[in-house]
Amino acid sequence: MEVPACPDPAHAGSVKVRAGWYGRAGQRRQRWWCVPAGGGRHRFTEVLPRLAGGGAGTCLECATELEPWEGQPAPRLYGFSVRAVAGALARVAAGASYRSVAAAVRAGAGRARPVPARQRGKKWYDPNRHGQLVADWVEVFAPVIWEACAARALASWPARLVLDERGFRGPHTTANRRGEQLFSVLGAVGYPRAGARPLIWRLEAVPDAAAVAWQKFLTAVPGRPELLVTDGGPAVLHAIAATWPGDPAPVLRRCEWHLLRALTQTLPEQVRNDPAHPLTTALPGCLASTANWAAFEKILHRHARHGGLHATWAWAHRHRDLILAQAASRDRSGPRSTGALEDLYRHLDNILGDRVYQMTNKTRADRLLMLIAADRNGWASERDWADIIRRHLHHCAGLAAHQRQVTDSATHPSLR
Repeated sequence: MEVPACPDPAHAGSVKVRAGWYGRAGQRRQRWWCVPAGGGRHRFTEVLPRLAGGGAGTCLECATELEPWEGQPAPRLYGFSVRAVAGALARVAAGASYRSVAAAVRAGAGRARPVPARQRGKKWYDPNRHGQLVADWVEVFAPVIWEACAARALASWPARLVLDERGFRGPHTTANRRGEQLFSVLGAVGYPRAGARPLIWRLEAVPDAAAVAWQKFLTAVPGRPELLVTDGGPAVLHAIAATWPGDPAPVLRRCEWHLLRALTQTLPEQVRNDPAHPLTTALPGCLASTANWAAFEKILHRHARHGGLHATWAWAHRHRDLILAQAASRDRSGPRSTGALEDLYRHLDNILGDRVYQMTNKTRADRLLMLIAADRNGWASERDWADIIRRHLHHCAGLAAHQRQVTDSATHPSLR
């Protein structure tokens, strides 16, 4: 075992020996004597006390049995090690539920609670699957992990940025077939350079994806992107104009996937379902160049004489200037669509599932999104996150921030 350093920097070369235990039975932790060469010995404890191995613990890395004074370092006042906390957060980031992770952490730490017997007429629950344990860790440590991972890579907005939003809704009802709007998630995916792998720059849960929310979202990160790709929603366009006015303004491009989908939906059903129809064969590449768009318009004009294509012709006429301008300045390196964010939102749908109904606290939801974004960016690592948390705790005298400080009024949830 590595002998801990004395907290007094002047005692760097002193002799350290074990000096008994402290703490109640079952949670005893090691004290140490520091014996400087000039005398004046004193006792000290590690900034992050270790969970005693008790002769039965085993090192996670080398499978070596631990002595009673050895073990994983843990935050002060915590009964779980930093490594256990980091592992739980990594599993949550990958999509595991708070309840399943809490049960696994308790079992792994040997702290499983006794499960009560089932009684007729009473609701039964497993105390080991109570998600509050992990929810508190997300509240306290998710911002620490995100700041450490994103401090250098995502310090300011990149040159190329994709913006989009996704609304999460409640169950369908007879009165509201689409379901009640619960909240929205604003997203930004950036490309550090042309052709680079996209990274999630920012995710935020908001009650309503209005222009005000978008403007706060955009001003939260410094910098001015050169190219912006959106779905053309009026709220985000208004926020972009208000956030980055003047010259040079960012180049705005409409998502080609959204444009093509809107164009396709204007076609009559019999045309859309006919893969051999000249219009359906001309659709896939019609936005790629001015020549392709001219060819599509020529085919559309020829078939419009037969009727049934009035909506398509009107849409093409209304968006013609936009399509030609984007085709003339089309950048081969992209991005040209919001596909990276669409893929992320599908991932969020799968992860959150029915949990969206219980997500009523904005700050806690944002911190869960931080972990999910870190995982999607390829930053999720139990070992790395444990190192980040340990470094953070060393600057806080081993004490983590108080839990459950992020609360809402029972009648006024912050995400509704």
